Amino acid sequence: MRAANLLYVRSMNWPAPVEFTVLIFLALFFNWIRAILCVAAAVFIRARWISLAIAALMGAAVSAAENGLDKFFVQFLDFDNDIFLAISALAGVFWWGIGRGLYAMWSYVRRQPA
Repeated sequence: MRAANLLYVRSMNWPAPVEFTVLIFLALFFNWIRAILCVAAAVFIRARWISLAIAALMGAAVSAAENGLDKFFVQFLDFDNDIFLAISALAGVFWWGIGRGLYAMWSYVRRQPA
């Protein structure tokens, strides 16, 4: 029985759809332009929901700018590209969360009496 399971694992295609989605997310997450823009939105825009929406929009806009603006408008017609833009926006939201956390720590440190 154990040998049959090992044979199945070796013959399995890698990555699986979920693993592939995680790899795509990581590739989009480690984009330095998206990181700078979304952290800046978290730090410089005070309203939480507005800065979150702007960071998500910037996350999707970076991918749209990399693919060209003519293709950007065509992307909305295809479901797979909508998922890609949503994952790209999610990467922007993660960077927004990192920026908001860093800003909260910085503001806490500055409030402490010496």
